[in-house]
Amino acid sequence: MSTPASPIESGAILHALAGAVPDVLVVLDRDGRYVDVISRRSDLLMKPAAELRGRSLAGLFPPRTAAMFTRWIHHVLDTGHRLEEEYEVEVGGRPTWFAGIVAPLSATTVLWIARDITERKVLEAQVQTPARTAAASDVPTGIPSRVVPGQHRSDARAAHHARPGTIVLLVEDEPQVRGAASRVLRRYGYTVLEGQNGLEGLALWSERGHEIALIISDVVMPQLGGREMVRRLRDEGATVPVLFISGYAQGATPERLDDSGRSAFLAKPFDIDVFGRMAAELIQGAPSRHGGSTPSLPRTGE
Repeated sequence: MSTPASPIESGAILHALAGAVPDVLVVLDRDGRYVDVISRRSDLLMKPAAELRGRSLAGLFPPRTAAMFTRWIHHVLDTGHRLEEEYEVEVGGRPTWFAGIVAPLSATTVLWIARDITERKVLEAQVQTPARTAAASDVPTGIPSRVVPGQHRSDARAAHHARPGTIVLLVEDEPQVRGAASRVLRRYGYTVLEGQNGLEGLALWSERGHEIALIISDVVMPQLGGREMVRRLRDEGATVPVLFISGYAQGATPERLDDSGRSAFLAKPFDIDVFGRMAAELIQGAPSRHGGSTPSLPRTGE
């Protein structure tokens, strides 16, 4: 029978383990006090690690959150079973989602492992699954409601994949939303250029506009919004198709945002298949960059 590790050995094991553990690992006692703090990412801690040791959850989190965390600790210590939960807290002024595992470490302490899942949560919120979209059918999408039947969904996704080298300019001011949308587009095979406002979008267009097959843009952004960015591009003669995405759907139509006949509007949150289909249809319906006719593009309500 093996001999239990000494406190020094246990601490060394935890610190060695931290190199293989994503994001945050802390040790807390029954009262919710930090015994040890191990993290690869200081930006995910409420305070620097040295300042956290000896501090209590109640002094760092809102009362309801601290009480909830303390209940989890008591449950784990009382039952001897680990607990897995997802939770949201504000870190550095930013809402951050974690997947947490709380496990008994000793009779009076728990090991708390937290992995940052914020980007996944943003992706889930902005890009809905078809089932969730159907359940939220009262939310206006601002796009045609042609949902592909489930048995043909894999074929539809295959049809949405881009030709090699197809470049999309994505302009979105929220970093987490931009990152989530970018990953979806890359999953479909697109090469994505990213800007965080209309001014950056214009700068990227001036550098690589001859390569860009589609612009996907938020409508409301600081410094320069999507509508004004596209208006300036149209004034310069750009015929690139545009997919506007926004959480502000009221009164938003392609015609109001861009009267060129080369745009569509998609309200957040949206179905991932619809997002892929709209991007593909806009690109396929666009005129050749070397000239040619302009087939009709998807419009609201068609």
